[in-house]
Amino acid sequence: MRSIRIVVLSENTAANDKLFAEHGLCLYIEHNDKKILFGCGASALFLENARRLDIPVESVNTVVLPHNHTSMSGGAEVLLKKNPAAVIYMRKDYATDCAEQNGIFRSRTGLPSSFFKANKPKCVLFTAFSEVCKDFYIATAKQYNKAHSNDKSYYIKKGRKWEKDDFSAETFAVCFPGRRKDGFVLLTGCSHSGITNIVKTACEMWNAPVIAVIGGFNMMGGNINKISCSGDEIKQTATQLQQMDIGYIYTCHCTGRKGFEMLKETLGDQIHYLHTGEELKF
Repeated sequence: MRSIRIVVLSENTAANDKLFAEHGLCLYIEHNDKKILFGCGASALFLENARRLDIPVESVNTVVLPHNHTSMSGGAEVLLKKNPAAVIYMRKDYATDCAEQNGIFRSRTGLPSSFFKANKPKCVLFTAFSEVCKDFYIATAKQYNKAHSNDKSYYIKKGRKWEKDDFSAETFAVCFPGRRKDGFVLLTGCSHSGITNIVKTACEMWNAPVIAVIGGFNMMGGNINKISCSGDEIKQTATQLQQMDIGYIYTCHCTGRKGFEMLKETLGDQIHYLHTGEELKF
């Protein structure tokens, strides 16, 4: 019988004091005979958590990087040193330099373009849609948001020019634990393109119910107890998610605790906060 096992190796909070937390996301996934990482966290921290949780990251076959920000790709270099056989999947548009603007200063975020050139044989840079393995797919939303104020500070290098990142290349994943008609699990990194846009795209592409949505929703402000968007926007997102054919929602990372609590006012027991060290099975 096919199944999916997901263990959180890196997230902004930890389930207990024996594990470490950071502003990043790394999900370890066992699907059939494949071992996959969705995101690599912001640093090598996920490797220590994996050791403490007895997760065999040295056996990971595949790494999916949702977008090229440090919170998602910061641990990729150290992973390849530990496991040179792993293959990295990323949207081709993100195999370049990215930056974040803070006041008058602009600093790099994520992997430099030189990383992809140096590791070209290990990188699969897809352009729109890709099948990672049987019943595990990655794609991008058909529409994307520009509403979040914190998104306006991100830039991406195209050729020799820096342009504001519109996140039209942000990647999400869809995984089927069983029969297609029974539905899929959707994985997202930060949902810069909008979580409702991502869910709508996935449902249109696969025409199946959503067993669960897992990931960050890009609502966190300067810390986990603040929000970066309006309360009305969060309420609208919660209402739209409630109206969709979704089983459960497991959010984390850039949603923040405040964003989660506001979503829960509408979604109730349908939504849960996912901490480092916690595990899901489907």
